[in-house]
Amino acid sequence: MESESDPRYPQLKVEMKTLTLSDQSTKMILETLKNLHGAEFTHKDQSAYKDNGRKLDRQYWTDRGNLVIQGRIDYSSSRESSGATQEMTQFALEKLEKYGFHQNHCREALRITSGDMGGAYELLMSKYFNFDLFKPTNVDPNLLEERSQELESIRSIYEHCCDEKIPKQLWIIHLDLPYLADLYLEKPRNRRDQDDQREVCRFFLRGRCRFSRTCKWSHVRVPRTGFEHIPVDETRDKFDLEIRFPLGCKYPLEPAIVSLTAVSKEFPASAALRVSRLLMEESKKCAAQEQPCVFVLVDLLKNSQDEIVAELKRPCPPLYDPDRSLLPQGMNGESIDEPEGDESDHMYSEGTGPKKQLIHTDSSIDRIDTKLAEDFKKKPQSRQYSDMLNFRRELPAYQKMRDIIEIVRANQVTIISGETGCGKSTQVPQFLLDDWLLNRVNEHVEIICTQPRKISAIGVAERVAAERAERVGESVGYQVRLENRTSARTRLMFCTTGILLRRLEGDPKLSSISHVVVDEVHERSSESDFLLLVLKDLLPVRTDLKILLMSATLNSELFLDYFPGSPVIEIPGRTFPVDQIFLEDAVHMSKFILEEYSPTAKRLGKQHSRELEMAMEAEDMTNLPIKGIMYPHPKTPDEHLPIKQLFYRYKDYCPETAKAMFLIDSERIDNDLIEHILNFIVEGDHKYPRIGSILVFCPAWER
Repeated sequence: MESESDPRYPQLKVEMKTLTLSDQSTKMILETLKNLHGAEFTHKDQSAYKDNGRKLDRQYWTDRGNLVIQGRIDYSSSRESSGATQEMTQFALEKLEKYGFHQNHCREALRITSGDMGGAYELLMSKYFNFDLFKPTNVDPNLLEERSQELESIRSIYEHCCDEKIPKQLWIIHLDLPYLADLYLEKPRNRRDQDDQREVCRFFLRGRCRFSRTCKWSHVRVPRTGFEHIPVDETRDKFDLEIRFPLGCKYPLEPAIVSLTAVSKEFPASAALRVSRLLMEESKKCAAQEQPCVFVLVDLLKNSQDEIVAELKRPCPPLYDPDRSLLPQGMNGESIDEPEGDESDHMYSEGTGPKKQLIHTDSSIDRIDTKLAEDFKKKPQSRQYSDMLNFRRELPAYQKMRDIIEIVRANQVTIISGETGCGKSTQVPQFLLDDWLLNRVNEHVEIICTQPRKISAIGVAERVAAERAERVGESVGYQVRLENRTSARTRLMFCTTGILLRRLEGDPKLSSISHVVVDEVHERSSESDFLLLVLKDLLPVRTDLKILLMSATLNSELFLDYFPGSPVIEIPGRTFPVDQIFLEDAVHMSKFILEEYSPTAKRLGKQHSRELEMAMEAEDMTNLPIKGIMYPHPKTPDEHLPIKQLFYRYKDYCPETAKAMFLIDSERIDNDLIEHILNFIVEGDHKYPRIGSILVFCPAWER
């Protein structure tokens, strides 16, 4: 539109600016154009574009200090609207086909949903994996709050790997799954370690480098295969786990729609669809237990590689017949109303605030308890459970099972003292749970077992779940800070002491709890002492509450004075052969070399550096008194000894070991040394077994 000129301001002609794009912006625009026009799209040279009479080089703005639009030219009018619609449809088709759906079904789904890609995706998933579409109804705010808390927990663990694309509707977790890529994609040849992009040390290539692992150059030999020109596909191992909550989805009471897609275009979409089927089955199981599924799905993808690979290697017919229509004839794209189900037997607590929790009615609890008892009676038919049961029978604690059950029934407080390795932490809670499932003496049983540390609670829960041939979160679960792996079926929960104290704030009587097991009670702290104080005051109020105190080194007299009249059960332990290997032995066996200029070595002056060099060149260190040097005192620490005395102390070792012992700084953690010894344990030449686990204790400060 035109405006009258203002005589106060002169009219200025401002030429239209030329837009300059960065390389990154140019690349993004090209990728967008390829999505619209196809993968073979290439832009032409500037001279190939003709001037259609628009005279773009002569257009200008009329300016008087503020921008005034003198006229309007619609440069997009030359494009047909139908062409834009067709390009958007092509983009949606490629997006849906990436999930593994057949092209005919993708076209039909887009037609039914009038081009809504999200709706088409939900329709395809419901048909391929046999579940009903969700009604677009309002969701209880408590469920949305619980969903938000789960997202916060996921972000605290996976950080930048988790994105919320659509608030409260779509989460994407970025994962590295190289074992999936290895099944279908060619392994990169001559691929140098991505963590080591340094040049190769020339002294290392000649045979020996004095700096060893502390050298600033790479010590990785790169074979010359003649394929250096082949680029490395950075997206090869990248996969995206999508968790979608459609409108009306009452997650975690109803399953979320989950799927796996590959970032690399070379990965077959049909394989990703088969993995998505496993994920959807797991999502349905979690919903049946009213349990959040995201942590379970990530654990399945990362730690159940054998199960997923076996599924992909099995012959599998199409998940949905390509010639079969998504909807019956005559449906015209209208959604089918879901039949009304039975009245729900769960509800949420009233009130507002972040502490709303799922409350189950008596009918729901009784139904779940009955189902748990039926499932437990079928467990002996499982080969995995039978093998675990045979292992449990060999533990010393298993021999005391009947005594423990009878004493716990007859007393409110029971003290159990068992040596390390007897199996009390994993077996005693199971004795209580199994006795209830077999006999159902009490109407309802819930057992809480406290552990002093987070890693202990998680580790014991995972072990107990494995012994029961279950996944964590079914009858056995755990709850620690920022992570909750429990469900409506959980009857044995492992947690930290702080979690139980927080529960006492909301439920001072522990109304739903039947047994409280305090493990490692000898590790006294302010939290554990306060917990025992609260439990002692709770005993007269809850006469049906059972308390068990367990420890490996229990001072029974101390706890008998606090809980007078309580019975004490002693469980013998079993010992295993243990070899003590000291630092100098580990350095010598693993052939670790520490150089003077290593970042973790002690700083030496010129005098000490010369003395160290002379000590390394000495042929014999056994005649120190002849040279006027005193023998080292046995109680003097290494860091307080002169160089020659320290070399004499380690005269039975090679000079490189004595040098490393002198240069090791006791005030620093040498991560290279830890890594070197771990590699030696796993791959080195030694007599010790190569199966089992390795536990490394590090200081809490800056660990």
